[in-house]
Amino acid sequence: MRPNRAWFDSWPAVRLLVVGLVVAAAGMLVQYASGVDYPTIPPGPIISLAAAALVAFGPWRWAPVVGLAVAAFISIGGAIATIAGNGFTPQLSDPGAVGGFAGTLVQIAGLLIALAAGVVAAMPRVGYRAATPPTTSPAGPRAAS
Repeated sequence: MRPNRAWFDSWPAVRLLVVGLVVAAAGMLVQYASGVDYPTIPPGPIISLAAAALVAFGPWRWAPVVGLAVAAFISIGGAIATIAGNGFTPQLSDPGAVGGFAGTLVQIAGLLIALAAGVVAAMPRVGYRAATPPTTSPAGPRAAS
């Protein structure tokens, strides 16, 4: 049985979340390829691409929340690393090192896109809620108030 993916096709914020995560991963890979200090196996792109795949191919309505959480986690980690002195500052302060500079800008742009789209994609669908009938308590409408 094929899962219903109509919500993915009809909700642009979910698609934009996937694009943002993939762009952020591409930026991290550009930095890695240009010699920026990363671990031997960089976890950021792997986690970002796994979250993008989960959001894109997962049949669950909560999948965009995972994408938003990953984008927030990577963004907060980058901010903490920058404050500690070994984050984005060295790459952004030297535009002559084109790979590190461009990769950092691409990563930041992808994360900003993923964060903004993730917030919208993770919100409950207003149209979905409006289409469902209101529920009343078993004791009647007065017991609810």
